[in-house]
Amino acid sequence: MSDRAHNKSGKSYLSFLDNDDSTISSWSKILKERLKEGTQFKGLCSTPCLLLANDKGTLSIHQKKVCFGYQLVAFNKFGRDELSKVPSNKTQDSLLISHLCGTRNCCNKDHLILETKETNDERTHCHFSMRNALRSIKPETLPELTKIICSHKPLCGFLNA
Repeated sequence: MSDRAHNKSGKSYLSFLDNDDSTISSWSKILKERLKEGTQFKGLCSTPCLLLANDKGTLSIHQKKVCFGYQLVAFNKFGRDELSKVPSNKTQDSLLISHLCGTRNCCNKDHLILETKETNDERTHCHFSMRNALRSIKPETLPELTKIICSHKPLCGFLNA
């Protein structure tokens, strides 16, 4: 884990992990009530994204930000031990929560994986290419094009391809 501290929290890990599992579990229940299907990049992903109503993707309780919604989803999917390996301040080799769908702050557990920042940055280029391709091709041809454009495992966007 990195010894570099986050600019605001001063911590080298995800600060919401300071809370016990029962508190995080109660936040997860609140999060589920606040999620809605998103269509931000319709056609880019084979399953719907789940988003919080606010643009920042943060979960607030009693008007205090507790974490990003996708971090809670990742906690439930990967567990405390795996998320404790995700530093708050990242280098290219750092592990982070990556969105296969290319939608920032998506809370669909099937869209989240843990991978290095370097791989995540490469995915950003795939997502950009696929969004640009959608402007000039039929959306139903994108899965085949993705197999050509994307070299990642799992593939970007089309999770079941």
